[in-house]
Amino acid sequence: SEFDTFENNYRICRTLITTYSDQDHIPILWSRIKSDPVLNQINSAFINFISSSTSLVHHTRISIRKWYQGSEFIKEYQAQVSDRFGNNPLSHFLEDLRNYKEHFQNPDISLSITVKPDPQTQEQNEEATFFYNKNSLLEWSGWEKGKAFLEVQPERIYLLPLATDYHSQVFEFHRWLHKRLREIHSSELEWLFKQQN
Repeated sequence: SEFDTFENNYRICRTLITTYSDQDHIPILWSRIKSDPVLNQINSAFINFISSSTSLVHHTRISIRKWYQGSEFIKEYQAQVSDRFGNNPLSHFLEDLRNYKEHFQNPDISLSITVKPDPQTQEQNEEATFFYNKNSLLEWSGWEKGKAFLEVQPERIYLLPLATDYHSQVFEFHRWLHKRLREIHSSELEWLFKQQN
């Protein structure tokens, strides 16, 4: 399903970022030759995650309109969509970022490696972070709904918090949706369960 694709793309994106942020994989990132393919892979995974969210939105909207047009539930559904995403700066930013990639260029991803001493062992630990450069993104003139979010961001816009926050918002919406549909169709589901037994 579209939701499974969305979940899978999120897991791929998160796993890539956390794996290459890990102490054991950071030596790869010190080499430009080796780090460029990693950055490209993470960037592609992040864009795929955004694109799959767009597909999920369209698929869900079409399905709900097809099956519930004219019902009271569709009003409730539309109110939830409006409340959660109608004026959602992060959602608008990611929507524009997908258009940035489609109509302008792939966003440039950067990495930073920080060396910190472990407070207990005093060993030097390395940590990598992956981010978009705000000023680089602002070179595109096509920002619309997402520009307000972009302008208040720090210079480094870290990918993992973006993905995690947006995934959480979409997941919570679909959890509400599935719960409500189970409530609405409780009698039909009960009948089906009895037939299966």
